[in-house]
Amino acid sequence: MPTKARKKKQETTRGNTRGAKASAKPGGACGCVLPDGPGTRDNDEWFHLHRKRYEQRSAIIKALAHPARLYIIDRLSAGECTVMQLTELIGCEMPTVSRHLAVLRSAGIVTGTKQGSHVSYKLETPCILNFFGCIEEVLNESGGGKQR
Repeated sequence: MPTKARKKKQETTRGNTRGAKASAKPGGACGCVLPDGPGTRDNDEWFHLHRKRYEQRSAIIKALAHPARLYIIDRLSAGECTVMQLTELIGCEMPTVSRHLAVLRSAGIVTGTKQGSHVSYKLETPCILNFFGCIEEVLNESGGGKQR
């Protein structure tokens, strides 16, 4: 059981992973503390002014946060696919693939077009592949790019 002093220290440094001086004010609903220091913006004002944009970015990143959805984006970068085709390629059940596509559609990453009784999906924002390239760079530089 932590002492009161240790608990107080944990509360003031939570989220402060870069060794920067901790701000006394939390930066968001999660209770994280934004670093204050020389050369930084007024974090409270900056964060609250741009919070909506950070939330929108977070929603897109969350939409990408599943291996099957990453594969779907990769596959759609080569051209349109139906749900049935993606189901066969991924090896999941159709309702699961449809849910993944709904997440990507809601984030604005893919769009679907009904063609008869099938829905064909395409990559709406191919620039998302630039983000994949960035992730690959991070993996390669950190040594995490080694396939298991």
